[in-house]
Amino acid sequence: MSVGVSQKIASYRAYVDIDGGFAGLILKLENGSSVHNRTENIAVYMAAVDLLRNESPVYYDEKRKFIQTGEEETGEGDN
Repeated sequence: MSVGVSQKIASYRAYVDIDGGFAGLILKLENGSSVHNRTENIAVYMAAVDLLRNESPVYYDEKRKFIQTGEEETGEGDN
């Protein structure tokens, strides 16, 4: 699998379409571009929202469509 270029996520907007049964994220990247992702898998959506709310920095890889954290020390957590 080839590795894409990750951009830092500057801000995001989350939504749930109650009637349509799907959820989505609009990510504004540090370079000024925006990415719109939508899913019917609510577990994936909630995991993405959790990363965006609780981690920093968070990056988006446009080629692989990954949301990922910056590198952290192992064992790091909330005390």
